[in-house]
Amino acid sequence: MSLRTSHPTVEDLQRVPLLRTLTARQLEQLAARLEVREVGSGDLLVREHEKARRFALLARGAAQVMVGDVVVGWLYRYDFFGEMGLLEGGRRGATVMALEPCTVWEMDRRTFEQLERGHAEIAAVIDEAAEDRRALDARMLTR
Repeated sequence: MSLRTSHPTVEDLQRVPLLRTLTARQLEQLAARLEVREVGSGDLLVREHEKARRFALLARGAAQVMVGDVVVGWLYRYDFFGEMGLLEGGRRGATVMALEPCTVWEMDRRTFEQLERGHAEIAAVIDEAAEDRRALDARMLTR
């Protein structure tokens, strides 16, 4: 089950390493565009092969990442996911399932693209994570 709650505060977003280069004003603007989703243990945050529409930051909790039935990683507080489908303009490459109650901050494609275009440091971190995830995908294909 998924519940929607109020937007994160500037103070909340200042704690996120990915967003550390943004000013308080930029964080305030971003906070207004984020949707907050509360999920329970076992809930799916995204499903493999579904159309990619959103980028997400895990604000609280822990989740596992699965490709098919294989667990390929874990996500913890302030980790992000969903960039692969948005960067590549396609579908989700993995399923993300909450291991405990989680709070997720989500942004739509447009906000994600503006964040990437307007902030080279953030784009570099996201692109590096995407490269690491592509390398993992390639290793899994060769097994």
